[in-house]
Amino acid sequence: AEYLWANRLYPLHQQADQKPTSPIYPLTRQDLEKAFPGGKTTPRETLTLGNQLIQRYKTQVVNSSEPSTKTKSTSQDDTASQSISQDDTAGESIPRAEKVLASFKLKWQKEFTKTEQKITRIQDIGESQLIGMLREALEALEVKDVKSDFLSGSFASYSLSYQLPSSQERIAVVWAETSNGTRFYHLMNPCDKAIKGNRCQTLYLIRHTKIRIKRDTKGYKLYSQLFNGSGHSHIKLEDLSSVHYLATYHSLVNEACSQELVLANKTIKLRELEDIIRKSVILEDCTLLQDLKIFTSKVTDNQVVTKPVKEFVITLLKQNQIIGHKVLIETTQNKFNSIKEIAIHQGIKELSQENKIKLVPGDGSLEKQLVCLVP
Repeated sequence: AEYLWANRLYPLHQQADQKPTSPIYPLTRQDLEKAFPGGKTTPRETLTLGNQLIQRYKTQVVNSSEPSTKTKSTSQDDTASQSISQDDTAGESIPRAEKVLASFKLKWQKEFTKTEQKITRIQDIGESQLIGMLREALEALEVKDVKSDFLSGSFASYSLSYQLPSSQERIAVVWAETSNGTRFYHLMNPCDKAIKGNRCQTLYLIRHTKIRIKRDTKGYKLYSQLFNGSGHSHIKLEDLSSVHYLATYHSLVNEACSQELVLANKTIKLRELEDIIRKSVILEDCTLLQDLKIFTSKVTDNQVVTKPVKEFVITLLKQNQIIGHKVLIETTQNKFNSIKEIAIHQGIKELSQENKIKLVPGDGSLEKQLVCLVP
């Protein structure tokens, strides 16, 4: 357990101006003995304990840096032992639910980036998987009466149906990327039968692939009849952003189902994940869900350029308690490549003016300043 801590702390120790005397500073062997008196633990339990102690220690360091009363100097080991072992509750000033939500948002950003790198073409994932991912998102958002296999035949797994909260109308969705003329006709045929049989009031066809089928074919004529000038709609995905949203959530669902999703030192089950994704409102930015009328489309505004920066900074601080000002700017820049550095500085400045974050010391240089949340 000590080796695991030392391994994780080594990169931080290398950056320190004054090298720590212990490879696990600011943690101690006594912390392990106190938490695990039987002398046995697991890697997950060890890392969880270490994270909890580090967060508490970081909070106390900020509190001790306030210009109040002077204290006597002590050795590193003594300081670490005293700081972590005190029954201090400053590190618990943030409600646990907020910590979990903040941890989730950071986890989401990491997984979303991995998904973008993994899925670069629509062909990287099949329609049955796509419709399954869409169903997972709809169920998490508590959309009513979601049912699979709306169509019959070979395209059944490409389809689903649901009810909107605001009405009793049945909405059907078909996701098909085929460019084969014959197969496209065999897709349109069951769509036509479903509409004529009044099995749904609105049918959405989702495609990223452009339709390049000849206009004089039966399949294209039937497509034009169904989706041009009727109450039904062809949703044309201009990019893979919506796919990335669905695939990212799907990967988290898999982690939750295998009990591998850990947020803020807590193992998250599927029902908890669904509750978290709703509270995070992350899926509201998915344009496909907006097109399906699950959410109202959001309008961007030049005046809210700093909004995503401010949200990211708060999320990061809820997770880490305290971050160096320079490191915070660099981390935010890496997240928002398209946003200029001046907007990041402005976002941090606004949060400070709104008394949501605190810069310690207030008049310190960027390199020496720390940033923490205001309780």
